[in-house]
Amino acid sequence: MKPPQRVVITWMGTINPIGSNISDFRQNLKNNNGWTRFLDEEVKKQHWIVHDNIGVKVAAPIMDDLDKRSEDELWLGRKERRRMSKLMKIYELAAAEAITNSGLDLKNVLRKKIYYATSMWWFDSITKWIESWMSNKLKNASRTFAIPTWIISTQVFNISKRYEFWYKSPQPFTEACAAWLYGVKTAFHEIRNNEIDVGLVWWWDTMISPNGLRGFNSTKALSTRDDLTASRPWDAEVDGFVMADWGWFLVFESLEHAKKRNAKIIAEVFGFGERADHFSLTSPDPSGIGIEWAIWDLLATSGLSIEEIDAWWLHRTSTWGDVSEMKWVMRFLREHDMTWWFFAWKSRTGHTLAWATILSLIEWIIYMEENYINPMKHLHTLHPEVKAQLNRHYIDQLTSDSARSVKIIKFIINGLAFGGYNIAWAFWKYIE
Repeated sequence: MKPPQRVVITWMGTINPIGSNISDFRQNLKNNNGWTRFLDEEVKKQHWIVHDNIGVKVAAPIMDDLDKRSEDELWLGRKERRRMSKLMKIYELAAAEAITNSGLDLKNVLRKKIYYATSMWWFDSITKWIESWMSNKLKNASRTFAIPTWIISTQVFNISKRYEFWYKSPQPFTEACAAWLYGVKTAFHEIRNNEIDVGLVWWWDTMISPNGLRGFNSTKALSTRDDLTASRPWDAEVDGFVMADWGWFLVFESLEHAKKRNAKIIAEVFGFGERADHFSLTSPDPSGIGIEWAIWDLLATSGLSIEEIDAWWLHRTSTWGDVSEMKWVMRFLREHDMTWWFFAWKSRTGHTLAWATILSLIEWIIYMEENYINPMKHLHTLHPEVKAQLNRHYIDQLTSDSARSVKIIKFIINGLAFGGYNIAWAFWKYIE
């Protein structure tokens, strides 16, 4: 029997508000570029029919015109693409970038599997179809594709057929903002246990639609600022998060399989921890006990020690829960006399729901490769309750207005989700 396999990441793909691919994303991170825009522009672009009384002024939609990509970037013809939802186009382009650049000949990889995750993939799609239907602007031929567009399992049909995947994950992972972590968890364990050699994992959500924004705004979760600096984690005037659309695609392999084909290894996956605190339907336990348990699970299963970790990516979303999160994070670090780097990337990107934490992974991988971290954006005045928790190291880190030269080898990521889910992951820069 083979020993447990080491699990590595060999390529990434993305399409997002900051970049239409990994190269663009990397460059725009270096330039510290912004991402938000006023929703009036999106109303015109998407031809929303019922768009009044949304209550939100800004969002972070994908800037790319998905229907104008060149023919060599498309898996399907333009006729077929007209029948696809925005969500399907996002995943298709992210997957094409990752698979093409990974160098994998997937048709000749027998032991492979697809894992996919989302939280509320259908909001944009259903809004589009129903509004067109009710306004009699939907052609009869197009009505046939309404239900297939809404069913999540159909979203992976094209890639399964193209690369001859004979099996995929038994069901999509839909654990809200922690969804991607469950997809990665399954891929990690199946590769580690030598059940498969290659796992393709991707995530998407398209909530920037009239009903998606109205729904979240009704819970008082979204910022209602008429201002492109609306996403403000840990700021004294935080009033909610900014919705974003993104698509990510990662290629996971066993280290043995990757080395046999001389693949570029981007990072290694170390381990996983999870707990559910069941404190509230929408909020984690403010004491932080749920995520603390998840981190201890992670350390126990991965064999890592606290002293080995360089950086911690936190979940903070630019909502009032950020203050509670900071309190228990700093308590944890003080108890163990640790000084780590952490960062509020959602000040730059908005909140991407199901793949919120995958964005942090790819951003940290870029920082890890290039030995720097960006400054936060839109932090005007530290929230007094946050500031009271911080020593000079963290105050300087959060309030810096320039990139820092930082060497990061091992880092952890935590995610929180509706239902009291708490998850933690560990990754590191691959070293022989």
